[in-house]
Amino acid sequence: MNRETRPRTYTPCTETMTKRRSARSIGAAAILLLAALWPFGSNAQESVRAAAVVNDEVISMMDLVMRLRLALLSSGLDDTNENRNRLLRPVLRQLIDESLRSQEAERLDLRPQEEDVRNAFVQVAEQNNLSPERFVQLLQERGILPTAIMDQVRAALTWQLLVNRRLLRQVDVTEEDVEFVYDQLSQRQSQRQFRVFELFISFDQPEDEPEALATIEQLRAQLTAGAPFRAIASQFSQAASASQGGDLGWVIPGELPEELDSALAQMNAGDLSAPIRSFGGYYLIGLMDERQGGEEQVERLQLARMVFPIQAGSNVRQFAAEVEQVTSQLEGCQSTAGIGGVIENAQVNIAEQVNPRTLPQEIRGLLDTLEIGQASPIIQTPDGLAVLMVCSRQQGEALSKERVERDLEQEQLDILVRRYMRDLRRTANVDIRL
Repeated sequence: MNRETRPRTYTPCTETMTKRRSARSIGAAAILLLAALWPFGSNAQESVRAAAVVNDEVISMMDLVMRLRLALLSSGLDDTNENRNRLLRPVLRQLIDESLRSQEAERLDLRPQEEDVRNAFVQVAEQNNLSPERFVQLLQERGILPTAIMDQVRAALTWQLLVNRRLLRQVDVTEEDVEFVYDQLSQRQSQRQFRVFELFISFDQPEDEPEALATIEQLRAQLTAGAPFRAIASQFSQAASASQGGDLGWVIPGELPEELDSALAQMNAGDLSAPIRSFGGYYLIGLMDERQGGEEQVERLQLARMVFPIQAGSNVRQFAAEVEQVTSQLEGCQSTAGIGGVIENAQVNIAEQVNPRTLPQEIRGLLDTLEIGQASPIIQTPDGLAVLMVCSRQQGEALSKERVERDLEQEQLDILVRRYMRDLRRTANVDIRL
């Protein structure tokens, strides 16, 4: 088994596209078109021009620009020509794959309920700690039509429905498989363990390899520029772990494929690998944390940190009273997103999977007294006044045969999904017109 056994829910992930133009020609043409179209203004005619045609279905320049803006927003990246150019290739690949999947689902007369689409949209907003109304407002402020993300959500649910109906029945994990893997993992639990994230871009034919490598290099550049791994992996990774933002959980030496294991051995916590060639594609892996085996039950926190810089010449006591009044009225981590509109220059950061043992003793003691969603008393820091809030607490799941079975089933499903997409691409007629 190639990764720690942990619960996973399959959600759609991007696959490679069958290209009809070279990577260089795509990038050069797109720079000029995007520069002209970014504020649509008088270029309405260009906005409906085809960026690509997939089996006679048009992906317009409007579709491409909207998705690019959405990718920049979800990745937390500045809206610059450089970042647009870096994300152009993976975004176009994603749109083409969504078109192929939607066409296949339509052929099979499969479509999600609109109520499910709306509920999924609400979940996306909540994952970004925003109300649906504030999320729509934020999209509009960034020049993104709300229909753009609704289309993406609908495509994801459509693919989920198709996978569940067509592929899940083919997954077959035996009791012997579970026993074998469980015994192996039980024997290695005391070894040093690593918290690993992955991002995978595949290719089917040798001639597609340069395109896959160029794509993953561009995504690596975005990660290096500060884009969150979870956001980039969720948007563009082709591995099943995309549904968890690329999170593989805790792994031990020898558990990953040899080429990934070798790269991991040379990394320190916080490192991002160079592109790693593997069977059928390229990986990026990020080493987020290390621990000694046997710490599976350590509590992990989702933690919001609000910082309020103190302006020169301001009355600190009066400012602290203002901060306390505002933060005491917050209703959970979702409400922290709008605090910048109430107190000038306020900064909000939400960290995932924080190990309380890595925090100073006084901070750990403070967090222990907080209820979920309760703002802490004000903390004086070199950056200004700070307030903490625990969004969630989660205990690690102990190794069990149920976890092993879920993991093996997900691995089988991942293989079936890649084969299915490979077949769709091989029979598709894709014309990129950038």
